[in-house]
Amino acid sequence: MTTSLIPRHKTALVRGQLSRPIRLALNQDIISPATTVFDYGCGRGSDLRRLSAHGIRCDGWDPAHRPDSAHAPADVVNLGYVINVIEDPEERVHALREAWALAQGVLIVTARLRLEEVGADLVPYQDGFLTSLNTFQKFYDHAELRAFIDATLAVSSVPAAPGVFYVFRDTDAQHSFVARQYQRRVAVSRERTFDGLFATHRALFEPVLLFAADRGRLPTIEEVPEARDLYDAVGTRHRALNIIRRVITPEVWQSIRKGRAEDLVVYLALARVEGRPRLRALPTTLQYDTLALFPSYRAACKTADALLVSAGDQKIRDAACRASSVGKLTPAALYVHES
Repeated sequence: MTTSLIPRHKTALVRGQLSRPIRLALNQDIISPATTVFDYGCGRGSDLRRLSAHGIRCDGWDPAHRPDSAHAPADVVNLGYVINVIEDPEERVHALREAWALAQGVLIVTARLRLEEVGADLVPYQDGFLTSLNTFQKFYDHAELRAFIDATLAVSSVPAAPGVFYVFRDTDAQHSFVARQYQRRVAVSRERTFDGLFATHRALFEPVLLFAADRGRLPTIEEVPEARDLYDAVGTRHRALNIIRRVITPEVWQSIRKGRAEDLVVYLALARVEGRPRLRALPTTLQYDTLALFPSYRAACKTADALLVSAGDQKIRDAACRASSVGKLTPAALYVHES
């Protein structure tokens, strides 16, 4: 690694809250108390202190502020706002590859975006800029950053937010994460408990009902172990489904299934862009979802392809924008806040 004359240590911030990529990873269940975290280029350690306070096992290394810390493998490795402060392109590649080598589950890569150039006091330098503190910054386009990650690591990274990407070791984990991002949540009322068998076996019904409300189908006994006892208690799997439909009402059940089917169609449509996997290449749970909600995987993919085609229809896009319940509609565009 080269010795830099640029004072990179000045880019390390003392934040009053968790950094954006760490907050995002917590909200999206990439980081949890069950995972270990290593912060590659941790700066002054603000994220480490706050993660520790959340009960999450974590460590970090920084060339200026924690140079003696070991590079430790972890479930999740964060490379947050590191490559954008490195003026040497070869060193950027080295940092990205080294962080990836430590990631046993997921690598988080974040860099500053070009929109942050606006209004900043910058002087062009190599492929980036020098700031008023004489530090280096390279601002990326979102697509440019993804291309750099994918080409350097020979992977297909997953966008988590503008300027934030996840790189997964496990393909099933990647598919499951992407599918979750398009899965809406349906609130299910628990007030309709008039069914006698439901009242008798409520403790067995609860985990199965939660699963059904989330995915629009009954679970297998591998997915929810309590399901075996429930199906035995009420007689059959089909009878358990009928009871659940009565408890949450048939209308709500159909709404759940319709919403989950639409979520799957969005997932399969976007998967087509980068190479849609075969059914057997999907995580088992997604296979069950698809076959429970569509006549076949081919039928689901056909619906997804039709959605892609419709996205190219200006009239359909205009109608969707006008029907949006959020955002600001102008004659030229629909503006939606990132929240």
